[in-house]
Amino acid sequence: MLISYLNERLDFSMGDIVTIFSLWRKTSEAAPHGASDLFVAAAQEVAFARWDELYPTSSSTLMFLNSDQLVSLSLAGQAAGADKQFNWRYGSDLPICVDINHDSGAHHIRWNAAGCRVATDTNRNIIHFYNLI
Repeated sequence: MLISYLNERLDFSMGDIVTIFSLWRKTSEAAPHGASDLFVAAAQEVAFARWDELYPTSSSTLMFLNSDQLVSLSLAGQAAGADKQFNWRYGSDLPICVDINHDSGAHHIRWNAAGCRVATDTNRNIIHFYNLI
C-alpha cells in the first residue's frame, strides 16, 4: 500500500522507492551513534527524492522515529485538531534527526531533540514540519 501510494500518488520512481526502503531497513537496525553515516545516507536519499518528485525546499529534516514515537505524533495531531500548529514532545529525546541542505547536500545531525513543531490539515493529519525543539 505504501509503495503504490509513493509511486502513484506522490510520483516517486520505483528506483527511488527501492533505494529508500533498502537504506531505511539497514538504518532501522543500526545504532545512531555507531552508524550515523547510515542515517545521513537515508536522510539524503529521502530528501533528494522528495525534492525531485514533489517540490524543493531550502532544507529537509528527517526525524528517525520508532513505531511508538510515530503513533504518539499521529495521535497528537488528531488531538490538536484541524488546521492547527503545535509542539509535539515524545517524553524522551529522539536519538537522531538529520537536516539536509538543498543547495549543498550538506548535513547536520541533531542529537536528542525533544520533539518538533508541526501543523495539521483539515483531517487532523500532520502535513507540515516547522522545526525541531
